[in-house]
Amino acid sequence: MINKLCIFVCIFSVSALSFGSKWNETVDAILLNLQNLTIQQPANKMIADSLTLTKRLLTTHKNSYLKKEIEKKGIKTVSEELYFSEHDFFVTVYKSESNLHEYNLYHDAGWIYQWNEGEKNGVKYPVSTNELINYVGYSINPLGLVSTFYEDYLQYPDTFIAHKNEGEPWTELEFTVRRFAYKSLLVDLDNTWFYGFKIFNPKTNEISTSWINPVQSYDSLPKSKIEAIKNIEFKQDNNQSLKQYMKYVTAVPGKHPE
Repeated sequence: MINKLCIFVCIFSVSALSFGSKWNETVDAILLNLQNLTIQQPANKMIADSLTLTKRLLTTHKNSYLKKEIEKKGIKTVSEELYFSEHDFFVTVYKSESNLHEYNLYHDAGWIYQWNEGEKNGVKYPVSTNELINYVGYSINPLGLVSTFYEDYLQYPDTFIAHKNEGEPWTELEFTVRRFAYKSLLVDLDNTWFYGFKIFNPKTNEISTSWINPVQSYDSLPKSKIEAIKNIEFKQDNNQSLKQYMKYVTAVPGKHPE
């Protein structure tokens, strides 16, 4: 299979809904369009899986808080925090090996305000409700790989070794044939929640875990972050969009039975 990395381009002809409208209606509209765009296409299928999970979260929590972490040598570090509801959207992506700066994304009245932590200047650019929802779905299903691996397990269970961890809601599904640097997938098989995945670094012979923690409710957005916006000067840059943060792998090399 071809290993092809592509930037997700929003191709849905969905009539725009205001941010205050119900996100579920927008999710349903996008899913309907995806069906019309041939759901079997890998990228479309990954997006549909992500949005299905997003819809479930929207019906579970009025205000949803998602925390992602990276674990190395038993130490967990927060990598991203996401607050979202029908009225809120706030993201902090923390500094890491892949991110030179800690940056924030905040939505207000159809605009994303983006700035690096500690800096006095930032950029703003227009955003649609569709893009906001797609970002949430992408956060739950990074690269589209998590749902793809899970579907491989459902179709070809013999190509995985399942390790059940006592006291944990997730099962580790270890690949018998490694996919890229991925070693295993962590999934709640009863409730279909993706807890993350383990990655093997051949240079250091170390295994790290990317955790996608279960979504919780929140009362209000982080006050210190919202207050900081008042002291930042934002310049409009229409060349930026949330799409730049959503990359989907459209094919996953793996050895499956014929």
